[in-house]
Amino acid sequence: MRNILLCSLVLLALPRIVWGQREPCSLLVRVVDVRDQEVTGALIRVEEAGGRTEELRSRRGGARFCDLGIRSVTVIVGDSSCNQVTVRNVPLEWGRMSTTKVIYDLRECQRERQSAIPQCEILLRFKDPQGNWIPKVSLSSPLIGLPGGTADVYGRYLVGVPFGGEIRSTAEKEGYHSQNIRHMCHADRMFDEQVVTLQPK
Repeated sequence: MRNILLCSLVLLALPRIVWGQREPCSLLVRVVDVRDQEVTGALIRVEEAGGRTEELRSRRGGARFCDLGIRSVTVIVGDSSCNQVTVRNVPLEWGRMSTTKVIYDLRECQRERQSAIPQCEILLRFKDPQGNWIPKVSLSSPLIGLPGGTADVYGRYLVGVPFGGEIRSTAEKEGYHSQNIRHMCHADRMFDEQVVTLQPK
């Protein structure tokens, strides 16, 4: 009887092993203000125990980090210059999405930035048609009076644009067709991203 009971417990555990082979996201991070209203556009950085980091912007419904391990992680919300929040030892569990809520005052930081330098931060991200990031893309001057630049090894290039201003630039990379870029800065979208797909020649 004892052996039958033991076998039954093992059989009951087997579906959990199978279910664990699915691919749910590892972590959902919800960023809210002191009134429990969702905050969008705040930078979220997740640091794994081994040193790997992943970054997303907060969004409605939460930001999902889907390729983490099973060791606890550190969640950092916001820029180090204003009200940054760090949550350590956030637990993860295989086969189940963990959820953590972080209270962060982005509005106060926005007011400080507006009073100092009223501008948007627009991150340009360059990829090929297969979705691979293209490193070291060259850009012509994005704004009058500013020099051109080069994207980093992950295909990213950050531009500060005054409210009401517009990016007008050309992206160039050897082996790809050049691509014109235009992006407006709006006061309600201070932190924005534009993904630019470059077509191979």
